[in-house]
Amino acid sequence: MDQPRRPILFLFPNDWDQAALQRFIKEADQPIIFEGFDRHDLANRLRLVLFDPQSFVNGLIRKYRGRIDGVTSNDDHYGALMASLIAEALGLPGNDPKTVVTCQHKYLSRQAEARILPQGTPGFKYLHQPPTEEEVAALSYPIFLKPIKSSFSILARKVDSPLALKQATRFSWTERVAQRVLLRPVEKLQQSAFKARRQPAPEGLWASIAESVMHGQQVNVDGYVFQGQVYVLGIVDAVMYPGTHAFQRFEYPSRLPTIAQEAVE
Repeated sequence: MDQPRRPILFLFPNDWDQAALQRFIKEADQPIIFEGFDRHDLANRLRLVLFDPQSFVNGLIRKYRGRIDGVTSNDDHYGALMASLIAEALGLPGNDPKTVVTCQHKYLSRQAEARILPQGTPGFKYLHQPPTEEEVAALSYPIFLKPIKSSFSILARKVDSPLALKQATRFSWTERVAQRVLLRPVEKLQQSAFKARRQPAPEGLWASIAESVMHGQQVNVDGYVFQGQVYVLGIVDAVMYPGTHAFQRFEYPSRLPTIAQEAVE
């Protein structure tokens, strides 16, 4: 007689996650347990002020040891890294927490890309927040400015001059407080993941990187890595709101020529 399936732990679900997974739960007969909150919900944002991610992770490790078959999340801000830490602690399949941090941290990500595929990596430099006068003067403009934290990409923009760079990195006190509330818990979690491996913690999330400007059509390459092998699921076009770098929608199949899609894959 087959043993009943143990649940999958799903962290920080939003309304879309919960609705989409109901069909999977029914058709695959796979129980799922939800933990965490939807941080995009305005009512939940006040919870971030006192939220301790490491205590949250430790509590889930104690609670679900021996009770689940896996852990996952669609949330890039907290969930993905937490899922990797819990999976590692419970001996479940999962991503290396250091790899998750590298993907979430744009400076670490560019450093990794430069080692692996230097010909496909734009020039980039680390900038403090706010940038020092030396950093501002040393750049060749125009540049593309990006916050180091992945989910802050709405602030990314092309910068044409030193003055424009200073203006783009000047925030009001309310904006600085909001950034601290959102970034401090993530930074603590990232530092914990690296200290556990006795490695230097990554640069702070308050900073930015300056990249050489690239031209082309933005696409998403969706796929996964299993046992060291890369599998591409498909290429999706990213459509922005006119005149912005904010995503409006994603379109599939891609409009890229077949030769370009083959080169990507």
